[in-house]
Amino acid sequence: MLILVFSDSHGSTEAMLSVTAARRPDLLIHLGDCLTDALAIVRAFPALPALRLPGNCDFAPDPAVQLYTAGPHTLYLTHGHRHGVKRDTARLAADARAAGARAALFGHTHTPHNQDAGGLLLFNPGSIARPRVGPPTYGLIEIVGNRLEALVVPL
Repeated sequence: MLILVFSDSHGSTEAMLSVTAARRPDLLIHLGDCLTDALAIVRAFPALPALRLPGNCDFAPDPAVQLYTAGPHTLYLTHGHRHGVKRDTARLAADARAAGARAALFGHTHTPHNQDAGGLLLFNPGSIARPRVGPPTYGLIEIVGNRLEALVVPL
């Protein structure tokens, strides 16, 4: 299973559409800050399953957190602003572990993060539109059997 992960797109739909067409993922996850951008992908690829979560710039009701089961793995999905991820990932990691997750996916910082924290993957794809450092980025997660691998990809 190939999962394409975007966050903090802030109106940049062209890059997301191009990446989606090139990668042909099995699932799309948009972790907030311009949820409406994800609708452009949903319209262009109507057969592609998509999960969307609101960020601090989205005027959408909760859920601030979603759990998603991908193969044998539970993914904890959130934008991250309510977990204080600009400060550290401790609260995010604790909440994800309490939910039984194998990975916690988040955005908000506009900075890529790919860390194994004692068996819990903490993964932020960075920003496809407004990176704080370096080029725009997105994330790929590949699940094959019990193996889960995450990669931050520069645009």
